[in-house]
Amino acid sequence: FAVTDRAACCLFVDGREGEVFAGQECVPSKAGAVFDVDDAEAEPVCQPACWARGSCSEGDEGLLDQSAIIDECPANTKAALEAILEGGGRLAVPGGLGCNEVTDRIACCAFVDGRTEAPYGGRECVPARENTFFDVGVGRIQTVCQPSCWATGTCGGKDLSAHAGFCEAPPVAFLPPTALLARPDAGVAPGGDLR
Repeated sequence: FAVTDRAACCLFVDGREGEVFAGQECVPSKAGAVFDVDDAEAEPVCQPACWARGSCSEGDEGLLDQSAIIDECPANTKAALEAILEGGGRLAVPGGLGCNEVTDRIACCAFVDGRTEAPYGGRECVPARENTFFDVGVGRIQTVCQPSCWATGTCGGKDLSAHAGFCEAPPVAFLPPTALLARPDAGVAPGGDLR
């Protein structure tokens, strides 16, 4: 319900504890459609899969089967991330939550910190390198996603840059040889390679 972007919806499972839909993969509604809920002003585009299908638990007659408006999620996290980035860039972590709540390294790259307070709010999220975690202190869970300034120690804490991974870079655009001017002092001849 808190996720308002259809592509981002595919990156989540419902995190509410003690509910029949807790841990369910989230599914988006088709473009132009919203899920029918009790709140007339709400226009949710993301719901737990069993809720949207009206099948969270036996004996729950209050749920409608809304399968007809469920849209398909991309086959994998990377495809969902690409759909988000094609839509205009990173999204705030839903519900005013921080990057540290994102549990998938690839999904981490789709977000900025959703908190409103400084110093983290609005900062790009950065994933931990594969097989590493960001250590957030004794007795606390190790996370795979943090605000970029937190990971580098520039907005509090210690510098954990050695644990920081990278978000996939966009494809490189190569210039045709005709796009370069020939200059006698050029380090690279038009159409040439670096040596």
